[in-house]
Formats: sequence, C-alpha cells, structure tokens
Amino acid sequence: MTSLLKDLRYALRTFVKRPGFTAVAVLTLALGIGANSAIFSVVNSIVLRPLPYKDASSLMVFWGNLHNNGLNEIELSAPELVDLQQQSRSFENIAGYTVQGFNLSGLDQPERLRGTLASANLFPTLGVNAALGRTFLSEEDQFEHDQVVLLSNPLWQRRFGSDPSIINRKITLDNQPVTVIGVMPAGFQFPEKDTELWRPLAFSPDLLTEDNRGSHFLNVIGRLAPNVTQQQAQAELDTVTARMTQDHKAIYRSGFSAAIRSLQDDKVGGSLRNALFILLAAVGLVLAVSCANVAHLLLANAASRQKEIAVRTALGASRFRIIRQFLTESLLLSSFGGLVGLTFAIWGVRILVALIPKDTPRIEEIALDYRVVFFTIGVSIVTGLLFGLAPALQAAKSDLNESLKEAGRGAGQGPARQRLRNALVISEVAFALVLLIGAGLMIKSLRRLHSMNPGFSPQHLMTMRVALPGSKYEKFSQGQAFFEELFDRLRVRPEVKSVGAINLLPFGGGGGDRSFFIEGRTVSKHEESPDEQVRFISAGYFNAMEIPLLKGREFTSRDIDSAPAVMVVNQALAKKFWPNEEAIGNRISFSM
Repeated sequence: MTSLLKDLRYALRTFVKRPGFTAVAVLTLALGIGANSAIFSVVNSIVLRPLPYKDASSLMVFWGNLHNNGLNEIELSAPELVDLQQQSRSFENIAGYTVQGFNLSGLDQPERLRGTLASANLFPTLGVNAALGRTFLSEEDQFEHDQVVLLSNPLWQRRFGSDPSIINRKITLDNQPVTVIGVMPAGFQFPEKDTELWRPLAFSPDLLTEDNRGSHFLNVIGRLAPNVTQQQAQAELDTVTARMTQDHKAIYRSGFSAAIRSLQDDKVGGSLRNALFILLAAVGLVLAVSCANVAHLLLANAASRQKEIAVRTALGASRFRIIRQFLTESLLLSSFGGLVGLTFAIWGVRILVALIPKDTPRIEEIALDYRVVFFTIGVSIVTGLLFGLAPALQAAKSDLNESLKEAGRGAGQGPARQRLRNALVISEVAFALVLLIGAGLMIKSLRRLHSMNPGFSPQHLMTMRVALPGSKYEKFSQGQAFFEELFDRLRVRPEVKSVGAINLLPFGGGGGDRSFFIEGRTVSKHEESPDEQVRFISAGYFNAMEIPLLKGREFTSRDIDSAPAVMVVNQALAKKFWPNEEAIGNRISFSM
C-alpha cells in the first residue's frame, strides 16, 4: 500500500509538471467516456432496465395471425379474447384493453383526455394497485355496469388538486356521470405515457356475436402461471387457436393462430433495440479512437522519460515496478477523465432526451442512475488499462544500454517503439473510417427519408382531434350536422384553404381492418376472404391533404349515409385485386 501511494504521488507530480499533456489527455478521455455513459443511460433505461411491474418477465403480449391473408401480428377481437380467457390454462390472467379518448366536462374548462378501456383484471395482471381507492371489480366489467373510472396521478393533481375526497365523487365523461373509484400510483403509465384515465372494457352483446369475430381492435396481455415457460404457453396457445379455427370455419377459412412475446420485447424489441445497440457500438468506437490518441500521447511521454526510466532501472527498479508506475498514471488519468466524462454525460442525457422522439417507449425513464455510474467506473478502469498497457510494456522492456543510446540519439526513435506508433495510427484511421462510413450511410438514409413522398403535402397542414359524445350525438345525422357546421365556419376564415376529416390520421398509429367480399368472385371454404385497412373520410379530405386522384372522382356532400355506398381505393389495392381490369365500377361488400 505504501508503494502504491508513492506511485500515486509521483503520478500527480508528473501531471502537474505537464499541464498541457494532462489537460489534453483528460479532455480526450472525458469526451469518449461521457459519450458512452450518456448513450448507455439511454440503452439502460429503455432496453436493459426491467419494466416497472411485478415479475415483468412473466408478462406476455398476444398477437393474432390470419393465415394466407397477409395479416400478421394483428389485434384480437372481443370473441377471441373471451375464448382465450376461457380455454387457456398457462396464464394466471389474460386481459384486454384499447385506447380511447374521453371528453371531461362539468369543471371550469372542458378537456379532451386520452384514456383506456381495460378489462377488470388488467391491473391484477400487471401487479399494480391503486394508490388511492381501488381498481375495477369483476362485476364492473359488465355491460351497463361500467360507470366507474380510475384517474392517473397527474390528472388527479392537475384537475382535482390532489383532493383525497375525489373517491366516490362523480365526474362527467362524454356527457355521462361516472364515479371515481381510485387514483393510480405516480409513474404508472400503461399502456401509453399520456394515458390519464381508465374505464372498464364492458363488451356490448353485439360485440360478442360471430359477425364481430373478425373485428380486431383489442390489445391483449397475459401473465404466465407459476412454473410455466413461454414455450409451454405458446404450445398450448397453438392448440387453443387450432380449436378456434375448427369451431369457426366460416370466419377462419385458412386458419387462425396467435403468438406471444414478452412485454419487454414488445415495447422495446426489434428495430429500436438494434438501433440503440448500434449507437452504443458507434460511441464505443469513438472511445477506442480516444484510447489510441491517449496511448499515442503516453508513448511520446514515455519516450521523453527514457533517461528517467534508465536511471530508475539502474537503481534497482524491476520491470514490474516500471509497468505499475505507468499503469498507475494511466488509471489516474482515466479516473480524472471518467469524473469529467460523467459531468459531460449529465449534459448529454438532457440533450438526448430533448432530441429523441417523444413517442419513444420509456423516454421519461431516461436518467443517470447507479448502473450508469458503475458503467462509467468500469469504462474508466478498462480504458485506463487499454491505453496504458502498451506504453507501459514498451517502456519496461527496453534494455538499459539501448535506452541510453536511444536517449542520446533522440527519444522515441527506437524501431520497436516506432512500430507500436504505426500500429496505433493504423487503428485510429481504421476506427475513424468505420465511423465515417456509418455516418455517411446514416446521412444518406436521413436524406432519403426526408425526400420520401408520403402521398400527401404536409406543408401548412394543421390537424386537430374532435370526438363527439355518443350520449348527445346518438344518430349519424346529428354528428353529420355538427361537422357540416364546423366545416362551414372554418372555410370562411381567411387563413383556411380547405377542410376535411378522417377517422385516423396518416402515421398516427393504430388502424382498422375489415374483411370484405368482391362481387362476382366466390371464396372457397378453405380460402380466407380479403382483408384490408379501411379509413372513413369526409368530402374534401383529399383536397385538404393535396392527395392527387388518379382516376374517378372524390367524395361529395351527396355521398352520405342514405345515398348509395361508394368508396375510393388506392393504387396498390387496385393492382392487387383487379390487376388486369379497371377497378372503377367494381363492387365489394362487408358481409355475405
């Protein structure tokens, strides 16, 4: 210990004598270590850290597949959820949910809230209890017995002043009174981070009919039973879905199956995980370049100290003692670099959070924690060894007489030392070239993405969401009258060029598919009926979006519910189902 303290004191004196060398080395390492710590904090928070649920590894997400129809990983229907709940034994709970908007009124200011319709057993499945009050009872999951609501902690604080007496108070959602039964814990953000309330998923009788078995709109999550593996659960699920296919041949003509994957993989798996690890590898190369640069500096420093090393060797210092001195200096340098790098990482994380798209999963959890600190310490130690070992070995293996001769000719000109420098230069160029190629490919991809035509003109395009409460607008004509008046008021404004509406915005997430039948074509009992994404739009939508019409006509105000039904298809669908004929004039139906 005494000799180690001597080495540290000697290293500090050496750094003080060479302030320029020390500052350049510490700053170079700090940039590399700081970048790695900042990116690791993102990877750790999004990918590596377990989800904030009890035994999160047992939570599985269900996705359906309609065979031979090109529909993979689709949501499930209400009858399919009921079948899974009744027939699966590999899961403790299977719950469904779907995102829905609600209008909060009756307070000083009405507000549109993002909410979720959830099975009563969703919260036991996640292992989460209410922070105040309770969650849903099983009987509240029944049709017309669902007039209750759970509030998120932020909504409770923002609109109700954290009033604990909110429990059992009635509030107005979509013009209907509902009873607040609980407030969820702070930080609970399922299924999305902007979810502010939860209502029971109470299926109306018509949703459970055979005709709605193909209406896929439910997200489904389950918790594995004790001692059941994901592979065992998948095997049982294959059996259950095969039975469902057999029992409902008219719906699943070519078969139906479902797959499960962990909630962790479902949220942050695939392309997001790969992108983050690629980014971590890229900053790892930056650190490697930093190590090579500092190693080069240490080689030059060691060359200028050959006379000192020769004297210490002549006085009896062993090769191990010389190596330890140089490694002590390099580890001390990397420690200083790690401390400064951690400061850079704090700033870097703030910048990354500001730049990362806001819809990135778990973005709100990104922060420096003890894992990042331990990672920084580990990186600092490994970095110190990496850039310090080669110069230390090179300095220690020099022969005393040879070192004195080289010192007399000019430090650092020995052939062995020159080969090491060449190797470091080659490695720096190689790493920099890899980073340059990667950066070039990324810039090229971004340019292509930016220049991609989305099919409409996004310039000067403004959107808003409008949802009409069913209690007030029960009939289609009532909703139609509302939007006609809204559009008329908007069109007369000088800053408005055109107005239109659609049920789901492009690139807005979600979707809605419908099975249909083409007039004049028969579908065998083993063949799946066509199924495609469907959107409902108003007259003027294509004009407002500046979407060019290739053939035919757009919708007009005469194409209302009482008029003959018409539709517009895109070019891809026309080529798929009418490749050798004109699509205009053909007819489809959504029922046999």
